Amino acid sequence: MNIFKKALCAGLVLIAAVLALPLAASAASMQKVTVNTSYAYVYIPGEQDRGETLSAPYYTSLPAGTVDYMTDVASENIPDVGMQTYCFTTSGRKLLKSQVTLGEEVSSIPANTITSVKVSADSKSTKIVIGGNWNVPFNVMPDGITYSGSTNTVSSFSPSKVIVTMDYSTLGTLSLPSSFPADSCFSGVTAKETTNGSVKQVVLTFSLKESAYYGSYARWNSKGQLELEFLNPVDSLKGARIFLDPGHGYNGSESEKDVGAVGNGLYEYQLNYAKALALKEELEKRGATVMMLDTMNENYHLLSSRVEAAVEWQPHLYVSLHHDSTTNSTSGGLTTYYNTPYSQPLAKNIQTALISAIRSATGYQIQDRGYKFKEYAVTCSKCFPSILIEHGFISNPTEIGVMTDAHTLSVIASAEADAIEAFLLQKDMVITPVPEPEDPVEPEPPVEDNRTDYEKLVDLAADHITSFSESNP
Repeated sequence: MNIFKKALCAGLVLIAAVLALPLAASAASMQKVTVNTSYAYVYIPGEQDRGETLSAPYYTSLPAGTVDYMTDVASENIPDVGMQTYCFTTSGRKLLKSQVTLGEEVSSIPANTITSVKVSADSKSTKIVIGGNWNVPFNVMPDGITYSGSTNTVSSFSPSKVIVTMDYSTLGTLSLPSSFPADSCFSGVTAKETTNGSVKQVVLTFSLKESAYYGSYARWNSKGQLELEFLNPVDSLKGARIFLDPGHGYNGSESEKDVGAVGNGLYEYQLNYAKALALKEELEKRGATVMMLDTMNENYHLLSSRVEAAVEWQPHLYVSLHHDSTTNSTSGGLTTYYNTPYSQPLAKNIQTALISAIRSATGYQIQDRGYKFKEYAVTCSKCFPSILIEHGFISNPTEIGVMTDAHTLSVIASAEADAIEAFLLQKDMVITPVPEPEDPVEPEPPVEDNRTDYEKLVDLAADHITSFSESNP
C-alpha cells in the first residue's frame, strides 16, 4: 500500500478557492495559463488548506481548456513525491505548472457574462450547459457537508443542492429554465452575483430532487460552453454502475509484477483480486453492471491509468480493494478510506457492514479501525464517490487465515454489496452489534505450502473465479 501514500491524484482533481482570499484581478502583470490535461490537479495555497498534500477534496476538477491568470510560480518539495512546481493564480488556485500551458501577459482580466443555462436529461444522467464569453475557472460542490473542526474529516453528508460557482463572471440578461425534464436529478435553479475577495462570481444553485450526489463530469464544448454531467440516482443495484480496482498486480511482465504486501506465504495482489472477483459476482447477481480491472493480466501500474479508465466508463462509484501490512505480526484490523466528502457515506456503510458481518459469521473479533479521510491517488477523483478498503493485515497469520477462508470471502462480498446498495438508496447501514462470544473462534494460521501463485489465487477465490480459471488453463 505504500505506493499509494501521498501519491499525486491520478489525472483528475481540481480546485477553486472559496477558503482562499484570491489576489486582486487587476494585478499589474499576469500571465494567462490554460489547462492542457484532461483534468488538472488544483491545490489550495498552504496557508489556507486543511493539511492536504494532494489537491483539496472540496473542489471539483478543472477540465482541459480552462483558463486562469498566473501571478507567481514556486517550487515545493512534497513528501513521497519530490519537487513540484506550481502556478499561483488570481482566482486563488494553485496549479501544477506541468498541467498548464503558459500564454501572453496581460494587465487586466477580460469580463465574462453568463448568457445561458440549459438543462437536458435522460434515464442515465442530467446535463447542464452554461454559456459565457470564455473558459473561466469554476467549482461544483454539493451542500449539506458537515466537517469535524477545520479538518477534512466529514461528520455527515446530506445534500439538497449542488452549487456551481463561475469565477470572473457576472449575470447578464439571463433567463433560467422555468421547468426541468422529468428524468432530471434537479428540480430548479437560482442565480446570484457575489465576490470572493476582488474576484466577481456567479453562483448557480441547483435543487436536488433526492439527497443523492455522485460527483460530476465537466468539459468545454466547441462553442466555449461549460458542459456538466451528473449521474441520476438509482433506486436499486439494478442500473447501478460499479467500478472495481484490485490493488497492485501485473506491471507489463511477470518480472515487473507489483505483488503489493507479502506475508505468511501470500501476496497481496492475489488476495485483492480474489476479493474483487467475489464482489463482482455478488453485485452482478443483484443486477449491477460492473467494470473490474484485470490486474492479473493488464498493465495498470500507473495509478492515473486506473482512474482514467473509470472516468471514461462513468461509474456511480469506485472501490479499490487492498490488504494492510506491518512489521508487527499481531497488529490487525479493517479500515475504509475516503477523500471527497461525498464518499464518506459509502466508506461508513462499508466499514459498518464488514465489521459486523465478519464478527458474526466467523466469530473472529476483527479490530474496527474505522472509516477515515486519507489522501490516496485512486480516491481523489471528483467525478464519482470512491473508497479504498484495507481488508485486514496480511502480516497477521491469524487474521489473514480468517480473511482468506472461502466462506469469509463470500460473507465479505455480500456485506460490501449490502453497503453499496444502501449508499445508492441514501441509507445508512443499521446493524445490531454482535456480542463478543464467550469463546471467540481463533482459527489456525495458514500453513506454508509450495503452491504456485496461480494455484493460491484459485484456492483463495474458491468458486468465485470460475471465469478467471477458464481463461487461464
